[in-house]
Amino acid sequence: MRSISPTAISTAPVRGFELSALLNLAVECWRFRQRCERIADDRRQKVREHFERVHSALAACGLELRDPLGEAYHPGMSLDILASEGGSDVVIETVRPAVYFDGRLQIMAQVILGPRTEAS
Repeated sequence: MRSISPTAISTAPVRGFELSALLNLAVECWRFRQRCERIADDRRQKVREHFERVHSALAACGLELRDPLGEAYHPGMSLDILASEGGSDVVIETVRPAVYFDGRLQIMAQVILGPRTEAS
């Protein structure tokens, strides 16, 4: 598992757990759900149910995942832009979601920007 180590993250215990470990868990759960969208329809719903339970448990710890996919880009957004394709008006791919703890940004979303399409 790749570890996220932003410089602003405290590794001190928070509410009895290490914040950095929870942040990593939240991102990996999001990635797991993205990959599960590719599995057969008959099993996808069950996986979604499990993910929603994990997501609820993380939310109870004060964590929130925000996926900016499809959002219009404007300067000043807290995004780590990994690539930019012609036009660059909208987030066309999220590599990693933003993670907030108690309403404060802990990990910036990593995204790829591209031109607005009919679907976005």
